[in-house]
Parts: sequence; structure tokens; C-alpha cells
Amino acid sequence: FFTYTFNIDNINCYDVKLVVSHVGGCIDSITKTDYICVRSTPQICFTTDVDSSCLPHTLVLTNCTPGLTNLDFTLTGPCGPYTPVTGATATYNLTCGGIYTASATGTFAPGCTASITKQVLMKATPVAAYTVNDNFGCTTPTCVTYSATPCAGCTYGWTFGGGAPNFIAPLANPNANTCYNNFGTFPAILRVTGSNGCIGTENTANVVNIRRINPIIRQNRVSGCSPV
Repeated sequence: FFTYTFNIDNINCYDVKLVVSHVGGCIDSITKTDYICVRSTPQICFTTDVDSSCLPHTLVLTNCTPGLTNLDFTLTGPCGPYTPVTGATATYNLTCGGIYTASATGTFAPGCTASITKQVLMKATPVAAYTVNDNFGCTTPTCVTYSATPCAGCTYGWTFGGGAPNFIAPLANPNANTCYNNFGTFPAILRVTGSNGCIGTENTANVVNIRRINPIIRQNRVSGCSPV
């Protein structure tokens, strides 16, 4: 057997002809038409459900390559490593902010593969938390100061059930005041908007309790001889 190696750079189909000659002068040949075909590098595609998102987020990668059922997906980024997935889709639950690189590789035939990468931005969501200077009162009006946990570049919007005012548009000041003119228990909602546009929410029921004091006099008897 004889082996010949050729480097082919051009995209085309090639005939192969083998000529065998003998020292005695005999010659024979065989030709294979389009025996070797060099095709262009295959192209693959996949989509991400978002290009950027606020956290937490479940990232979904989906194969969109015609004629290819599955891709080999990988993901690198903050808080990794992430487990590779082979299939039509891959999902990753992300909780850390930063840039992620999603990659996919498709195999069309032995030795014939193609890869593609995409980047996705995940933005941290600010934590919404607050304290109240006094969440109990016994007279009306009772005025309360709410203090949000501050974060750089954030704004703070409030909704107070039963309070006056009952809504405060987002402001840079993390503190807010409202007064309650009625007795009862009242909720509060804090929305913190980060400089990246992501919003964290804290919705708490029965934050403030305003109760009327009802004095009661009790005695062990209503009449008797002196001394009682």
C-alpha cells in the first residue's frame, strides 16, 4: 500500500486518479470523480434569552443551528465554574454580577466542528432593607421615620399604607417621614433603584401599629361595710 498526503486550501470537490505502472511496461489506472470535497467551515448559532439583566436571573441558551440538534454549551464568569451542557438548550441560575461568556460548539462530522461565543451582562440588584425609629403608637397623629440601608448611587421610593403622605417618589435621601392619623396596623413598601437601573423591593405588612389605649378600672366588690 502507498499513502500520499496532500494539503488542500481551496473549497472544491476533487477527482482522484491512481495510475499504476509495472516495470514490464504495463499501466493501469482508476479515477474517482469528486472523491474529495472540501467544504466551507460550518456555521452554528445559538441565542441567549437576554443580553443583560438584573439579578437573580436564569440564563437560557438555545440552539438555532439548522440541521444540528444539539450543541456543547459552556459558561464562564463570576462565581463559577459552571457545568457544561450538551443539548438543544442550557440553563444557568446566576446570582453574581459581572460579564459572562457563553460558548457553543457544534460537531457536523468527525473532525468538522465550529464554535461561537457571546457575552451577557448581569447587573447586581440593590438590597432593599430599612428600619423604623418607632413602630408603635397610642395617639393620632403618630409620625414615624423610616431609614433605608444606603447604597452608592441609589434612590429610594416609598409607599406607606395609611400614612400621610402615602407615597414618596424616588429620592437620593434614604430617610422618609410619614404620619398616621388613624388607629390600626399599616404596611410599608421600599423600592431601591441602583445606578444600573435594577430595583430591589422590600414589602412588609404590619410594620407600624397604632393602638388606642382603653383604661379599665376593676374592683373586687361594688359595695360593703367600712372599711372596704
